[in-house]
Amino acid sequence: EGHHKHSYHLILNSELPGFERRQLQVLANVARYHRGSAPKKKHGLFSELTAEDQGRVRALAAILRLALALDRTHQQHVGEVRTRAREDGVRIIIQAHGDAEVDVWAAERKVELFEKVFGRKVRFSARGTTNATQGKRRSRVASTRRRRT
Repeated sequence: EGHHKHSYHLILNSELPGFERRQLQVLANVARYHRGSAPKKKHGLFSELTAEDQGRVRALAAILRLALALDRTHQQHVGEVRTRAREDGVRIIIQAHGDAEVDVWAAERKVELFEKVFGRKVRFSARGTTNATQGKRRSRVASTRRRRT
């Protein structure tokens, strides 16, 4: 519990070779916001960053949230991810090995920060095998859309 905040402190207080202090602050904030609440100006450690670095943190945290959700089951069912960005939205195409339904479901629920940061709706498409077919044949393209609750 609270590993995102602990990660922040570990990174910030580390002496990672090749990184300047400002870069460590950005990395630490990305780790801090990879789960839980979104970055807010009222958060002291985030507000210390420049506006440009705050934008970097928001963008990287949003991408990291989706990446982590795409391995929600920790079974590595998602083998490849491609994106197609258009003015009206972003399509994330997943090549699955096995049943990635739970992973896609988890990612659909983590798009809020991404959509806010990038100003585009996210849509997922999954291609690949399911547990029922175990690689014997390709399943149909399963398009999913995030449901608003």
